Amino acid sequence: MLESAEALGFRAFEAGLSRDGDQDAEFLEIKRSARGLPSAGVEMDRVAIARTMYGVRTRRMVPDLLGLARQWRPDVVVRDSYEAGGAVAAEALGVPHARPGQPTPLYDMAPLRATSGRELDRAARRPGCRPTRSSTCSIATCT
Repeated sequence: MLESAEALGFRAFEAGLSRDGDQDAEFLEIKRSARGLPSAGVEMDRVAIARTMYGVRTRRMVPDLLGLARQWRPDVVVRDSYEAGGAVAAEALGVPHARPGQPTPLYDMAPLRATSGRELDRAARRPGCRPTRSSTCSIATCT
């Protein structure tokens, strides 16, 4: 994705964990907790989406994005539809954030809202973030 954004003339930055989790202890523990779960269904979605995507990946990405913002003050944060770190950081910075297009629902968010909301609340409580319920709700309602 980084190369695609840069090919369109945008500045793009790496932030957060790599695809394999960079040996992050919490990421690895969440991955271990998924062993034995059916590969599809609400329980796997809670692990893969709520705890991983909206949880550990978001929490690891936010400090990187806030550090970048100290060097280069963005006017807007453009993020992927299935990534929440950019939205949390943008809310903390007081700048708008956007996701291109409409996301295609890959999963049913209804049973994940409570867990996703708790994970996003944790991310918004990081240093430099403003833990406002409105910022979390605007992110947690992504469908």
